[in-house]
Amino acid sequence: MKQNYFLKKWSILSLLLTLFVGNAMAQTQIPPENAPLIKMTVAKNKKVFVKFAANKDNTLIWLNNGGDGFQQVTINSTMGASQSFTSTSGAMYVYGNVTKMDCSKQFAKITAIDASKNKLIEEITAEKCHLATLDLSANTNIKKLKCGYNNITSLKLAPNSELQEIDLNSNKELAEVDFSDQTKLEKVSVNECRALTTMVFKNNPALKFLYMNGTGMQKLDISALSALEQFGGYGSKLMAAKFPENAKNLSVVSLQSNLLDACALDDIFRALPTMKATEPNLGIEDNKGTATCNTKIAKDKGWIPDAEGDGTGCATPIVPPADAPVITLTVASNLDIKVKLAAKRDNTKIWVKEGNAEFKEKIINSFLEPGDAPVYKAIDATTIQFYGDITQIECKFNGKRFNAVDLSKNPLLEVVDVSHNALETLDLTANAKLKVLKSGLNILKAVKFATNSDLEEVELNDNISLAAIDISAQSKLNTLNVSGCQALSTLKYEMSDAIQWLDVSETNLQKLDVEYLSVLLNLNAHNAKLTALKLPRSFAKLDAVNVSHNSLDACELNKLYRTLPTVKHSTNRLVINGNPETTISYTKIATDKGWKVDVEGDGTGCENPTSIEATEAAGISIDYNAATRKVTVSRTKANAKVLLYATNGTKIADARTNAEGACTIALGNVANGCYILVVNGVNRSFVVK
Repeated sequence: MKQNYFLKKWSILSLLLTLFVGNAMAQTQIPPENAPLIKMTVAKNKKVFVKFAANKDNTLIWLNNGGDGFQQVTINSTMGASQSFTSTSGAMYVYGNVTKMDCSKQFAKITAIDASKNKLIEEITAEKCHLATLDLSANTNIKKLKCGYNNITSLKLAPNSELQEIDLNSNKELAEVDFSDQTKLEKVSVNECRALTTMVFKNNPALKFLYMNGTGMQKLDISALSALEQFGGYGSKLMAAKFPENAKNLSVVSLQSNLLDACALDDIFRALPTMKATEPNLGIEDNKGTATCNTKIAKDKGWIPDAEGDGTGCATPIVPPADAPVITLTVASNLDIKVKLAAKRDNTKIWVKEGNAEFKEKIINSFLEPGDAPVYKAIDATTIQFYGDITQIECKFNGKRFNAVDLSKNPLLEVVDVSHNALETLDLTANAKLKVLKSGLNILKAVKFATNSDLEEVELNDNISLAAIDISAQSKLNTLNVSGCQALSTLKYEMSDAIQWLDVSETNLQKLDVEYLSVLLNLNAHNAKLTALKLPRSFAKLDAVNVSHNSLDACELNKLYRTLPTVKHSTNRLVINGNPETTISYTKIATDKGWKVDVEGDGTGCENPTSIEATEAAGISIDYNAATRKVTVSRTKANAKVLLYATNGTKIADARTNAEGACTIALGNVANGCYILVVNGVNRSFVVK
């Protein structure tokens, strides 16, 4: 009886335990909502084997074969035994925090993998399946991908993913792969991808290992792979390859059995880094140019090739030094452009690139070639470039065929003549050594100069659209020609007080300020629309002046006469005709100094025999009292310096204004004539008669 009691009790307990466990399993057999999901397309009614792993041990995942139920499985952080399942629907769903999966060697039983809804996946191994496409554009956490021996024709990767290693070997129909912006990618294997003709490498700073043996690649550009250490490319169809020039750790290169000629091999050798090999590490056998390439280039860098080339197959390419100065002309394609060049020394080698043509070498001397200028053409392009230590360029009379020039990369230039072309702008801010610029008869709208350059001569004449020129701070400038610049209304040359020859004729200046050009020798301001002149106290060396056909009144002309120096020869010519008050200006001031004028003036204009001429500007007032022979300055700053000079430069008086900005200077017995009053640095002239 007792035994039966215990049996009954145990049966009831077992039943309760079974019910409890059953309820618990029923609650966990369904995956959580929004659980990560991987979908596989599989063969129907075929047993499929897949391994899974997670980031933590004892992680639950749920498998669904397309039916109503779920199979719950516990996985660990390392790959365990394969999970097997059979699908009657042709689909298999894996829910849960799967980070790694391996479904290799399932052949035709797995034809597609969709991991777009599992953002946690880090590794996918699916070698020897029948995958045709693989889209991982949503899987930024993927670190390792091994999908060799499939039928993949299309692969998409998420940009800036965590991908470090990718193996796509023997996908024989894969034609192109884009590895752009895989910044952590270290290893790529695409061996035996026979249809592969395009690989894009861009922004792959970590890529160390690239294996592409037996591909269809004909051209390869890996010039940006500065971290590259090993390259395998034997048995492909390479005819040209651009290797990185800064891959300091590159130590193995395999290029056997390609189609590379001697020139292509030599280009690769030049890009190799210097190293110390102890065994063959440069495979070049069985290429078109193996026997005639210049293996000495590589051997001199410490590489050991597996074959020797005698260097006869490819002439050394003509290439200028990387740091060579360069001048770039923008011109009409395939039309003659006349250019003369010179250097600092005779027999200087330069390099010329005419459009898309190869570089040519040329020898130039320290002087421009006499006779007709050599002719160049931009072959199938619009630029001609000159590399080397060029100090002079003459490119003139080319008209509309020459419309732009870049001189910024040749700081050695001293003489530039680009007149009679179609240039619209000219930037010389990088040409501090420039001494002579001739750019007349263009269509210039803007010119920029280097500050404190060596400029001595500037010709910008007949650029009819040039409205403003700033040639300030050119302390060595002695010749400036802007004649015929019909739109020119602003001309600045502060701190350029060495100018001796100035031509501003046929401009629109209206006011001419030459106050600081006291060493001027020749001034031509014919038809410059002038109404006013700002002059120095006197010109020391001026010997020719033309201010004809302007709008200068008698007072302005008289100011000019007073600043003229005394000359010994009557050949010094002063041209003043065509101004409205020429005949009533006081030309005797000029003729008394030895000047020859083209029109006589009777002096009746601007008459003020007993006092200072009308002189008031910027608020300053100057009054002369003939009875007391005193001149009073007022309405200026307090403590302003006031200086009185004779026209020969002799200082008559030196004073300062009082607190009210006024002062009075007694002229005493000074002789009648022209005097110059300097108030706080501003010149004012007057006549005592």
